[in-house]
Amino acid sequence: MKISIITCTFNRKEKLIRNIRSVLDQEFDELEQFIIDDGSTDDTLLEIKKHNFDHLRIISLKTNLGQPAALIESNVFNLISGDVHFLLDSDDYLLPGAIKKIKNDANKYFSDNKKLISINYSYEENNKSINGYSKFETKNIFKDDYARNLTNKGFKDYLSVRNKIYLNEQFKYFRKPEDWYLSYYHICAKNEFQELFTSERIYNMDFSDDTVTRGLNIEKYSKWSLNTRKIAYEEYKTIMGKIYKQYTIKSLFFNYLVNSGNNLNKFKLLFNEKIFFVKNFHFIILLFISLIIPSNFILKIKKFLKKNKKVR
Repeated sequence: MKISIITCTFNRKEKLIRNIRSVLDQEFDELEQFIIDDGSTDDTLLEIKKHNFDHLRIISLKTNLGQPAALIESNVFNLISGDVHFLLDSDDYLLPGAIKKIKNDANKYFSDNKKLISINYSYEENNKSINGYSKFETKNIFKDDYARNLTNKGFKDYLSVRNKIYLNEQFKYFRKPEDWYLSYYHICAKNEFQELFTSERIYNMDFSDDTVTRGLNIEKYSKWSLNTRKIAYEEYKTIMGKIYKQYTIKSLFFNYLVNSGNNLNKFKLLFNEKIFFVKNFHFIILLFISLIIPSNFILKIKKFLKKNKKVR
């Protein structure tokens, strides 16, 4: 079995070296790691060359695009040759025995289940929301009890090891940067697939200041997020669980606030979801305040709040 790893990076040369070494320390020959340097200005490429990492395939982009756009521009999904693949962010790193665990699980679960498209590993030491290896039907992706939704705060992160079935489906839906998150929704909701989620921890996830969660590249990601929430709401609202739908409405509303030219869309959402807004009247107040305050100022407030976020 061959394993492909994709790592996008921007100005993280020290963390990237830690990431690469964590892969090398796995002592597993049948793997490849693609490093997509997303326009770094901190001599990332020079740092990599110092270490003579022979197993790497490096793709260098001239300007910083943000991960979804970098994945498109690099054409990386057409280049990988592994039986399974996963994204390992440049500030994250594998724990000892991770690749061996992935190989054993992939051989066991993918070979026995032709509907299975991914095995998802937790980054938390004590993730009690999942016991053992729990199977989920992907058509239920927007239900409140789906593994990614259990926090009721949007999708929960996992390291997702995906096979060629998933990859082939992804080519149908991931054609431009704003499709990145949507492609996962479409693959799951439009097919009778399955996903495994486990509390097994095989990697460490960082939560430093230079992350999207902390507001990095928020100007780019806010537009992609708006597109994601808008289409997800319009296409899948009838199959969403109650809590997840409420989260989607909130998220869509706030994305309208930070992106200009959406005043009409705000009122349409208010009209379509009257009951929700009556129960959450402060959103109506925010709507009218947003008609006065420029959206770019609201975006700056959002960036400040994300930068000072305490938990992921």
